[in-house]
Order: sequence, then structure tokens, then C-alpha cells
Amino acid sequence: MNSTFDFISMPPASLYYFHLYAPGHTVIRGELKVGRLKEVLSELKELLEGLSNTLQ
Repeated sequence: MNSTFDFISMPPASLYYFHLYAPGHTVIRGELKVGRLKEVLSELKELLEGLSNTLQ
């Protein structure tokens, strides 16, 4: 099973939900407001890179 990342916009449109699934690891779930979107995606990118390095 590969790691998957779902990024879903749901009403209200200003709120986004994300789910990160990694084999053998805890599912990471969160929600964020659009105003913080760029900041949170930057943090998430760092998290995913760290997770990727750990899994290799």
C-alpha cells in the first residue's frame, strides 16, 4: 500500500480538510482555513519530506 494524500474542499468553501495515510503509520487528519493555506501546505511539505526520508 502506498502513501496517499487527500485534500478536500467542503462547505464552507473557506475550510479545507486533509488526510494523510502512510502504511504502518498513524493517519494524520486536519482541517485548515484558507487564510493559512500557504503556511500549512509549507509545513505539510516539510512533514511529508521527513516522513518520506524516514520510510526509505
